[in-house]
Amino acid sequence: MFIKLVYINRWRTALFCFIFFACFTTVSLAGEELILPPPNSTGAANYYEMNPNPYYISLGVKGYQQTTDYTCGPAAVMSLLRWYNVLSDQSMNHDTEMLIAKGMGTGDINSKHPGTTPEQMKNWLRKNGFEVMIGYNGTLEMLRENLKKGIPTLVEWIDWGGHWVVVTGYHAAYESPEKGVDTIFFADS
Repeated sequence: MFIKLVYINRWRTALFCFIFFACFTTVSLAGEELILPPPNSTGAANYYEMNPNPYYISLGVKGYQQTTDYTCGPAAVMSLLRWYNVLSDQSMNHDTEMLIAKGMGTGDINSKHPGTTPEQMKNWLRKNGFEVMIGYNGTLEMLRENLKKGIPTLVEWIDWGGHWVVVTGYHAAYESPEKGVDTIFFADS
């Protein structure tokens, strides 16, 4: 499983798309800033050694590593389907990934529109019995609230041509946001 610490301020002007099984939202982070320490900083949170506390949330989503250059969306959905016990560990493989990609209409690397759009994901999830709502102008607070409610969130960002990940946890380093460093954890397909 790939878990990364995200430098959100690097993507301050990026467009994010959050998908989760109860809501579907596009978010612009312009104006919001979440400053994280460098990866080797002594202040960086260790995801596997953190103790539960009111400022730390981890959903324990096991990530699935995509097997192609264009199936990060289906791979991220597979991670969520496993978390919801819809897929077993044995079904987490290339064949399942490609079956979901085909069902979503994911474009391969040579197509005019490679990858999976939020609309394709929404349609596939609804077709397969999941409740998905569409909305705009979400916030980082919305993301934190989803985690508190036990809702893992699919996130698409447009850097490097687009990519999907699953937000799996959050650590607020201090009670007061202006005092320090917050960390978002995600499974990178």
